[in-house]
Amino acid sequence: MTDINKKYFENRNKDLVNRKKENIYKRHENSIKTINCLLKASNLKEINNDSILLDVGSGDGSLINYLSSKKISCDGCDIND
Repeated sequence: MTDINKKYFENRNKDLVNRKKENIYKRHENSIKTINCLLKASNLKEINNDSILLDVGSGDGSLINYLSSKKISCDGCDIND
């Protein structure tokens, strides 16, 4: 990883840590609702407790934490992994 990439990810993760958990979870909740609307419109299975998800580019892991709190099986990876 280049120094520029490393600096970007370090700064991004510091910014994410400073955000309130409730705000982050609300953002993820809205994202999942939007994704489910798109999946439903495409006649595909919506995300639910039976889903198994991979978050590519998981950053600070907040989406993984949110999905886990909703009992959705998930894992994540990021460029640093």
